[in-house]
Amino acid sequence: MRILATVTLCAAMSGWVSASLFGIGTQAVAAESGSAVAWKDCQSTDENKRLVGCTSVISAQGFGNLSQLAEALDGRCWAYDVKQQFAQAIEDCNASIRMRPRYSYAYNNLGTAYVGLHNYEEAIKVFNIAIDLKPDFYWSRLNRAKALCNWTKPKRH
Repeated sequence: MRILATVTLCAAMSGWVSASLFGIGTQAVAAESGSAVAWKDCQSTDENKRLVGCTSVISAQGFGNLSQLAEALDGRCWAYDVKQQFAQAIEDCNASIRMRPRYSYAYNNLGTAYVGLHNYEEAIKVFNIAIDLKPDFYWSRLNRAKALCNWTKPKRH
């Protein structure tokens, strides 16, 4: 069995055997590969790549996985935050939170969007939730501190 698996793997890798010999249609292989690429791009640190990848995952309804859909909405929220498109970020983060109310990263990204809109009071509220859900995620603490500093900063006239 082990030898057969090795030969099959080598044959597939070298192009000897088409996917149809394994009972897999080329459309299924392409769709699976497209979903893998979209998911990988959705986790990219490049905001443009992440925006495209997460939008693909969202359009495909998380490829049938609700958790993945919630993470894609949060990932796109992060990309919108980086691009300073805060209204879109808030919309996506709220959608992610509706699906996964205990997903701390969505609260952190939502708080970041509120800071971008100078709504420090709301930002602090959601950062507090993020910290309650995941106390060891230091970004939520750092972001809350920044929001507090800005919220209490004296106004200049």
